[in-house]
Amino acid sequence: MLLHVLAIALACDCKDDVVSSLADKASVTDEHRSIAESLKNGDTAVVLLGNSAVIHPNYASIRALASCIASATGASFGYLPESGNTAGAWLAGLVPHRSAGGAAVDKAGLNAAEILDAKLQTLVLMGVEPRYEQINSAQARQQIKDATTIIISTHLSKHAVDHADVVLPSAAFAETAGTFVNATGAWQMFNGATAPPGQGRPAWKILRVLGNELNLDGFDYNDVTAVRDELKSLCREIELDNSYALDNIEVPDASEPKGLLRIGDLPAYRSDMLVRRARSLQKTKDAQQNHVTLHSHDVKNLGVEEGAVVTLEQQDATVMVSVKVDDGVPVGCAWLPIGSIELAGFGSLFEPVTLVAGG
Repeated sequence: MLLHVLAIALACDCKDDVVSSLADKASVTDEHRSIAESLKNGDTAVVLLGNSAVIHPNYASIRALASCIASATGASFGYLPESGNTAGAWLAGLVPHRSAGGAAVDKAGLNAAEILDAKLQTLVLMGVEPRYEQINSAQARQQIKDATTIIISTHLSKHAVDHADVVLPSAAFAETAGTFVNATGAWQMFNGATAPPGQGRPAWKILRVLGNELNLDGFDYNDVTAVRDELKSLCREIELDNSYALDNIEVPDASEPKGLLRIGDLPAYRSDMLVRRARSLQKTKDAQQNHVTLHSHDVKNLGVEEGAVVTLEQQDATVMVSVKVDDGVPVGCAWLPIGSIELAGFGSLFEPVTLVAGG
């Protein structure tokens, strides 16, 4: 993905020394030139980054190049957020290098990939199931198993029962008051529609009590509106801007992967623990993605047919899936999204997989 975005940037004649210095890293084809011309000549051209770009290991470089493409072609630049409150999370400082209101921190914390690599002794998970939602499901599963794990969750999953040391029941989003900030920066406040069942409590209250027990500063709020009002005051001077400075772009040397390159995204009906367990949603066509999708060229070369059951191997993990043909998938790639219960624990996105014909 990164090399294709770089090729488009080169085709757009991005006037930037960083991009120019990478000219030997990517081959510009007629397809890339066609995309560049479409952006330059379009009346309302837009460059948008979506789910697959956001979860890509080279996202920072992809984002910088995409911003440069938009600037060079006069297109608008934006993002399709991963979830309903992604913008709100950034404004609240739920990223390792920023605090509330977007202020830089003195010492950056760990991002999700670094957390999985860090071999932490203690892990606190709130409202997430990493073995489904992380791009490296197998690694996330092992980290949870090895660490002392505290889970704050609306659901008591089998994995939580097997591996968590402590599980604290939290309210779902519809059972508590809160605020969403959408992609346009609009703040949308809401109240809980019903009380949480059993001993479930709003997650912010659970965090407040944990902070008090640990004698931490900043955990003295008595009302969720006080949290929102303070955050809003810290964000009052922020001017929303999607542009991204080109200061450093890391582009690895191109090499042919050994096998098919696994690509994919986190589908809407697999994106959180609520929709994953909604039986009605899982019966829809959009949820039926437990198959590997290949280009017809690869299907022919591999000697398999559409509908055939094959085995995919990645490192020490294997999974059996059926084959679907779609020429929208790039040649040499295998589209196999993350997020499903059936594929939990199987390898990583953006890494090679080996396909073995026959179940």
